[in-house]
Amino acid sequence: MALTAGLREIERANNATAERKESVAEHSWHLAMVSWILHAEFEREAGQRLDLTKMLTLCLMHDLAERRGERGRGGAGRRGR
Repeated sequence: MALTAGLREIERANNATAERKESVAEHSWHLAMVSWILHAEFEREAGQRLDLTKMLTLCLMHDLAERRGERGRGGAGRRGR
């Protein structure tokens, strides 16, 4: 849990609003919401059934490497890139 909680502290390059950057946690959450909402459309486009559980898991887990990488860069996260 500590690993995922830390994703709130890592900023992405893009803005959430004009005044602040989006966190990695916000990005993962939004990606999961879009995938959940558009799941049926994705299936229709792919022409086959898609595993929603797997899709949501990938959306929520794909940036965990950001946290591990952040530790290896002295806590700089994306800000240090």
